Amino acid sequence: MLKWISLGLGLIGLAAGTGMLFGDAGDGAGVRISRHGNGAPKESTCFVDGLRDGPTLRWYADGQLRAEGLFERGEMVGEWIWYGPDGEVDLARSGLYQDGELIAEARSGASETNDGV
Repeated sequence: MLKWISLGLGLIGLAAGTGMLFGDAGDGAGVRISRHGNGAPKESTCFVDGLRDGPTLRWYADGQLRAEGLFERGEMVGEWIWYGPDGEVDLARSGLYQDGELIAEARSGASETNDGV
């Protein structure tokens, strides 16, 4: 069974039971959702040519948001925000990334929290 949904990226198919979203070209491009053992989403990532490339969200097994950021050609780039299990921003891991490396940590004055939305 195949269901179609729109994520603002055009139509993307959802293969029932696989936990994976995919584009219709079969070329390693599209959006994939991996899942924890309990079935909860683990990561939602765009792929181009088989590499992560685009917006990414990661969650803990209980559904709490773990991270949000961007990949470019398989590497973390730009601003990433990481959250601890309590929803507080993990300042040691959050900040600006270039070529997969943290180059500037988030400011310690940040009072951001994740309210689960």
